[in-house]
Amino acid sequence: MRFVDPTLAKAKLQGRDALLTNSRWGTRDTSENWANNGWPFLAAFELSVATQIAERAFEVYSFTDAYNCGRGLSEYSLNWMTPEEEDEFQSRFDDLYLYAHNIDRTLKKSGISGGWDDFDLTVCLAKHPEALGDATALRLRSDINAHSGTTPPRTGIYLPLDDPHGTPQFFWTGKPSGTLKECATFNDLGLEALASVGRQALWLEPIS
Repeated sequence: MRFVDPTLAKAKLQGRDALLTNSRWGTRDTSENWANNGWPFLAAFELSVATQIAERAFEVYSFTDAYNCGRGLSEYSLNWMTPEEEDEFQSRFDDLYLYAHNIDRTLKKSGISGGWDDFDLTVCLAKHPEALGDATALRLRSDINAHSGTTPPRTGIYLPLDDPHGTPQFFWTGKPSGTLKECATFNDLGLEALASVGRQALWLEPIS
């Protein structure tokens, strides 16, 4: 995060660590401790996301270091930041973490549909309506088919042929490859609710 280095430099220039070192906690709350121990977690996390993005051109898909970074940073204090700096850091980190988390859940190999369902996709699209800005450039390839439990013949998003409400799945042919799963879909009660109120009201409108 480009925000962090100038903030660390500012904390050092202002001599904040001298006020945060004490006999009970030692240097736990200082910027020096965070720079030496917390910053490496963040740097590894950013590198994992950048690597994941770069390798897509070669159809190589891998998990980011989001989970390890989140756990690691939770062990280190941000008390060396001002409240305003901490708020800005947390906001930027949350944006990066959510981006990485969505990558990881897309690549998830366990469970139905690999981690996404109708609710998740509806909420995500509501937050990022621009995601469908290039939808007209997408092409449905009815000549390419795959079965659950197998590796798809081509990288792409696969739609269930026999369920109009089944959750689409992204899978890939790189190494390691993905495996198509049973799609997440509505049960009978969910279908009744969907028919009654529609998808917008079902997931996004508050219950009155």
